[in-house]
Amino acid sequence: MKNIKLLGIDYGEKNIGIAFADTNYNIVIPITNLKSSNKTVFLEICNIIKEKKIDKIIVGLPLNKDATESKICGKIKKFVIMLNSFIDIPVEFIDETMTTKEIEAELINLKVSYKKRKEKIDQLSACLILENYINKIKYEIK
Repeated sequence: MKNIKLLGIDYGEKNIGIAFADTNYNIVIPITNLKSSNKTVFLEICNIIKEKKIDKIIVGLPLNKDATESKICGKIKKFVIMLNSFIDIPVEFIDETMTTKEIEAELINLKVSYKKRKEKIDQLSACLILENYINKIKYEIK
């Protein structure tokens, strides 16, 4: 697999979790949480893209159990349309059903306090989105 620098986005109506992956070094790291309502959110994302030299953005899309789009998918797609007006790199969606619940369960199991979980959950969910994407492309290549 060629080296790709990825930005993972876990979009939520209040917070947007941001994570970074570099497939060359096989690392995925949380970066930050951004406020969805912040007027500078697209500028902040553009700055991260520039700083990290991002090749592709992976956005989580929470699907229903029957693989249809959930209610928030429309808002996520509108967000991506707006983001596309600021950037010129590919954006790909990946099913992120249950990522937040998986991360929350893991943090509870690790006895992380509620306050710390709330601070980190969105960016850790973005990490899981990237890990799932990387695993997906690894298996598609073989």
